[in-house]
Amino acid sequence: MTELARHYRDAGPAAAHKAIEYAQRAGDRAASQYGYEEAAESYASALEMLETARAGDSDRTCELLLSLGEVQSRAGNGAEARQALRKAAGLAQEADRPDQLARAAIEYGGRFGWARASIDPFYVPVLERALAAVGTEDSSARVRLLARLAAARRDDAPRERRVAIAAEGLEMAGRIGDPVTLALALEAQWVATEGPEMVRDGTGIATTRRMIELGEQAGDKERMYEGHEHRLNSFWQLGDRTAVDVEFDVLAALADELRQPAQRWHIGTMRTMLALMEGRFEDAERLIEETVVLGKRVERWNAVVSQRIALFLLRREQGRLGELATTIGRSVHEYPSLLRFACAQAHLEADLGREREARAHLDALLALDLEREHRDAEWLFSMALLADPCALLAHERGAAKLYSLLLPFEQLYAVAPIEGSFGAMARGLGVLATVLRRYDDADRHLEAAIEIEARMGGRPGLAHAHHDRAMALLARGAPGDRERAEGHRDAALGLYRELGMDLWAARASALR
Repeated sequence: MTELARHYRDAGPAAAHKAIEYAQRAGDRAASQYGYEEAAESYASALEMLETARAGDSDRTCELLLSLGEVQSRAGNGAEARQALRKAAGLAQEADRPDQLARAAIEYGGRFGWARASIDPFYVPVLERALAAVGTEDSSARVRLLARLAAARRDDAPRERRVAIAAEGLEMAGRIGDPVTLALALEAQWVATEGPEMVRDGTGIATTRRMIELGEQAGDKERMYEGHEHRLNSFWQLGDRTAVDVEFDVLAALADELRQPAQRWHIGTMRTMLALMEGRFEDAERLIEETVVLGKRVERWNAVVSQRIALFLLRREQGRLGELATTIGRSVHEYPSLLRFACAQAHLEADLGREREARAHLDALLALDLEREHRDAEWLFSMALLADPCALLAHERGAAKLYSLLLPFEQLYAVAPIEGSFGAMARGLGVLATVLRRYDDADRHLEAAIEIEARMGGRPGLAHAHHDRAMALLARGAPGDRERAEGHRDAALGLYRELGMDLWAARASALR
């Protein structure tokens, strides 16, 4: 097809129509065989010839732009994909083609179903225009647009609006009955309603199982990948390391089959998360840098966010948080909808001993309705970041509020998907209980944290749990507590030294 397209192109203007047709066919064929870069070249060539011929065929131009946008997205060229899709959306709207406008809007979010409004100011408006254009009748296009919009609305602090959008899409998908459409609607419901309670009560696991089944039924590997991704995140939060490893292997195999940079970048973020959790800091440093290079081309917005959170976690363990003070401060303003950056800033200021600044940031966060606002996949991770500032500032009011809020999730692990984990929630509860002088509760929570971290292979988290338990025992001062505290301090000290966590080792050594 490519040779025929070239032949007719060389034949001059008289053969332009044939040249464009064969270039488009060559693109379709390359795309069907995972040759996304080659397909993009063919579609771009067809568009160039169409423009040169001045045929005025806006419908064909729009179709070629839609095809170009999709294969650019699959090839990992996110910016180029969105540029083509913006042009396609404009042409579709001018020509009153709701079907083409819907395709442009749906594809604009990229390869993952969790793209949010912040990725691009054009994203939500084009989704809303497309929804208005396709009308309210049952259609796969409307379901897919609702699914994308529900996920994009995660930038809103309250989640009622996105939950309603996702519910409408899921109800419509059920009536349509198409497996891919239903899988997309289920994922949108998951993303819109996701929170620690879904993981704790098992409803999330059941949803991911259904998503995978529908993907397998349709032979759609992207839907299967998304289902396994959410399943892995759920098992990580549940502290089931064996299941995490199994799901990771499945995802890595699917990424190889899909041959798309988006999934390869995603796999890189999970490898980084595992390295950080296990205390393989040199590996984590390398993986962060390697992954963000690919990510900036594929999912720039998400790639920068995940890099910054991963670096925050790494520098914390290395005792080098001061190096990130400016970056985290900027991130609070650059990503105002992401609560975790504000929580990270409060944590960083407290860790560096900047009491006035830390207290101001913590008080601002505590003034929010934390039980209802920003309740999403990263909420538990964000809340976990606030336990240590409460302890360092002896902030009893904050400790009491957070303890009540987080107690139902004692057995969970704090995870921000594609960004990092902050260890067992039981450790944070133990720290908060110590601030509140509920020492028996603190000892119980920290014992649970030690067991969870050992099971997960979280060596830095295990060291911190031993360290915090030693501090709680010394604060309680009951008969035998000093001896027990020494045992936990020594366990923490041994791990800190083994992992090269020198600042933390010094802190443990100073315990008396």
